[in-house]
Amino acid sequence: MRKFWRSAAECLVASLALASLTVICLRLHVNIATAGLLFVIVIVIISRFGSFVSSVFTAIIAALCLVNIAPPAFSFAVDDPLDIVAIIAFLVTSLVIAGLVSRVRKQAEDALSSVSYRVIEAEEQERRRIASDLHEDIGQRLTLLVLEVEQLKADTPTADVPSGLDGLLQKSSEILTDVKALAHELYSPRLEYLDIAGVMSSFCLDFGKRKGVED
Repeated sequence: MRKFWRSAAECLVASLALASLTVICLRLHVNIATAGLLFVIVIVIISRFGSFVSSVFTAIIAALCLVNIAPPAFSFAVDDPLDIVAIIAFLVTSLVIAGLVSRVRKQAEDALSSVSYRVIEAEEQERRRIASDLHEDIGQRLTLLVLEVEQLKADTPTADVPSGLDGLLQKSSEILTDVKALAHELYSPRLEYLDIAGVMSSFCLDFGKRKGVED
């Protein structure tokens, strides 16, 4: 429905523009060739920014306006056969122009959409790479660090354990947890197995556990 009303508005704007040009051409006694050129400009503009339907409508209305300009003016009865041929040629040319411009615009929109998709895909791949580096490289190194600190604490007699070792172990564990959480936020492997709703639900549960939020 929205598309219909948009096309209707474009047809109305085109009709008003062509009607205004017709009045101006009649008042200034502009010849049919000059009027046709002005009408083509309107058709190109509508084809560039409007729908194909509104472009065809504009071409037809422009041909009717051209008939009204051709001698005898203010009449739809054209006396000169050459004027009839010119009007028919104008209508065919206008329809071809409308089709070409609409096709070029659609190709440009498709190309832009394709480029946007590739940019998003590249960003997603980069996020996946960073998440993998955080999880597989930094995460594993932090895990080894935590294990070494725990082993050092276990191997050291209780009386000789430094007072700050427990704090160091706790901070290392917190950093490891934050790195893993950041990796999952950048890219969750669950996306490959679950739908978006399941991933969001799982993320909320994990976030709640980390922040101590109760249901």
